[in-house]
Amino acid sequence: SYIYYDENMIIGFAAFRYIDNYLCLSEVQFNTNYKNKGYLRELLKNVIIRTDKDRYDKVFATTKKDNILAQQVLNHIGFVNTENNRYEIEYTDLLNWINKKTLTNS
Repeated sequence: SYIYYDENMIIGFAAFRYIDNYLCLSEVQFNTNYKNKGYLRELLKNVIIRTDKDRYDKVFATTKKDNILAQQVLNHIGFVNTENNRYEIEYTDLLNWINKKTLTNS
């Protein structure tokens, strides 16, 4: 797991584990005051830095069927819904999104 801080306050976290050749993002959450401000990119960057790249080629996350916001965020990053709300992305594609620099910080 990785906990993301702003000074001394926890603003988000990500829980992850390895399953076969995948990195599974089993939980990602943010304090509502910090949503839509570019912190997700930094959180995922820190998760990737802390993982053993030799253990996976792809990253996946699942959502509940009615969690439209999470699905939109995953689609925005480049995850693809492969089946039953299981979203997957190639490691290199996620890394490209993490390293992408734009004026809008999308």
